[in-house]
Amino acid sequence: VVATRSAADLPRAEAFRDLHGFQKAAGSYAEALADPAVDVVYLSAMHSARVAHVTQILEAGKACVVEKPLACSAADGARLVKLAREKGVFMMEGMWTRCFPAVEKARKAIDDGVVGAVTAVISDFGFDAADSGAYPVDASDPKSGDPIYHASLGGGALLWAGPYPLAAGTLPFGATAPLRVAAAGVADPSTGIDLSCGLTLSYSKPGGPATASKEGSCPPRGATVSVYTSIDAETRETTTYVGQKGRVIVLPPAHCPTCLRIELKGAGRGAADATEETFAFPPPKRPFAKTPGGDFFYYPNSQGFAYEAAAVTRCLYAGLAECPQFTLDESLRVLALIDAGKEAVGAKKRELPSAPSVTSTFVDALFS
Repeated sequence: VVATRSAADLPRAEAFRDLHGFQKAAGSYAEALADPAVDVVYLSAMHSARVAHVTQILEAGKACVVEKPLACSAADGARLVKLAREKGVFMMEGMWTRCFPAVEKARKAIDDGVVGAVTAVISDFGFDAADSGAYPVDASDPKSGDPIYHASLGGGALLWAGPYPLAAGTLPFGATAPLRVAAAGVADPSTGIDLSCGLTLSYSKPGGPATASKEGSCPPRGATVSVYTSIDAETRETTTYVGQKGRVIVLPPAHCPTCLRIELKGAGRGAADATEETFAFPPPKRPFAKTPGGDFFYYPNSQGFAYEAAAVTRCLYAGLAECPQFTLDESLRVLALIDAGKEAVGAKKRELPSAPSVTSTFVDALFS
């Protein structure tokens, strides 16, 4: 079922249905949520309406996959997680990257100690927003230019691109709170949004097995994570997990990767004797052809959403209320880091309507 927000938008929903082979198009969200044939809702509407939309879905008792970010703040995210857990309804932030075979391979290599204790992670994801949308002529008008440039719509690098490198950087540590967080970046003086941000996190324990790689080595004492995100320039988009025995490198595009390289260091210092092995994971074949006017997909490797769909299906059949590949606590951790980044950069925050408060201890615990 393809749903649209109002009957006026129904022709667009019907066109999407016909293009992609859906069985039905609904003229409103309420109509789709009332349909007993709907088991799972994938929400991709504007960031600024996350709380209202997800609340509506959860109140209807429908499983929910929420496009990134889960919410525009840790407080909003905590409110949604609390509701989902109270209702006992499946909810997942759509961090499809975690479901790609290349990322699953990276996680297993880390957990199995292939590269030893992971003491550092370096991850980046940035793009030039001007490649797909215009800078607003009138920064005070949310209809001027692309939504990514408007704080009132949940714009900015950290909410639009940041979830990717933050989820990659925290993969070895799950929802564990970092000891320290430092951030710096650039805010746009006209729109108030964050154009770029770098965050550095420190952890008290390394990722993977916390044992020294060889006799005479300093025991691994912790780890440092460095992430960078931007919407004013395109980055290489690589994630590197640095271990005491070598490196696991998720190759570009790291947010939807099809290739992974494991490098094992040789004896002594330097990389001259390193051994490398590359693992290729071609994207799934598409069961359809290109349209006469071009491709079905706007972004690379979009057929990889099939991995996320399969993961959600497995969770529902297993009776799980969240996905172990990216838990709700991990989503809240990322949102807390986004909040910290925005605060450091001095980015304008979206003004939130009054809503039931979340227990402050729950939100504070994200950085305790």
